[in-house]
Amino acid sequence: MVFASMLALSGTGAVVASLRPDHISSLAGALAFYLTATGWAAAGRRYGRVGPFEAGGLVYAITLAFAGLVLGALASTSPDGKLEGQPYQAAFGFAAVAALGAAGDLWVILRGGITGSERIARHLWRTAAAVAITAASFAAQPKAQPELLMLAALALPLLAATIWPIIRIRVPSRRGGSVRAAPAGAAPA
Repeated sequence: MVFASMLALSGTGAVVASLRPDHISSLAGALAFYLTATGWAAAGRRYGRVGPFEAGGLVYAITLAFAGLVLGALASTSPDGKLEGQPYQAAFGFAAVAALGAAGDLWVILRGGITGSERIARHLWRTAAAVAITAASFAAQPKAQPELLMLAALALPLLAATIWPIIRIRVPSRRGGSVRAAPAGAAPA
């Protein structure tokens, strides 16, 4: 349900923003769509497998990163540093996130898949980043949230809720190792 809602929300946002036109916001929607889809795939993929979805995600992410660089360059060369009302920094930030996603896709493809805590961390960062982009997009609307304080009220708890599980999974505890996911079909300990 959440997955379908995020795909619908980000996809609709990307299309509507491109019709306005607001190309940097359209890039943000397309990036949130990509992160949601690949985050869902990381959670649902069988252990240690890759397929055409990962290759398609890699191409899509590279395309988003390139588009972000082009939009950022266009905005940065304008007199006010904006493109269609959006600052150039946003485009470069989205390009960086897309490039990070592409690097992760390439890493998974070259390894032939991932398992355990790596797979869970991949799922968490991608879905959390998509939610953060979507929440920031909502909070940045003057009619929806008139004060910057509202952005902080949304962003800080979301950031904490995003980072804590990733740290918990990836950083070894003092009691002997990091949290590991059991292989499919394994009995709980």
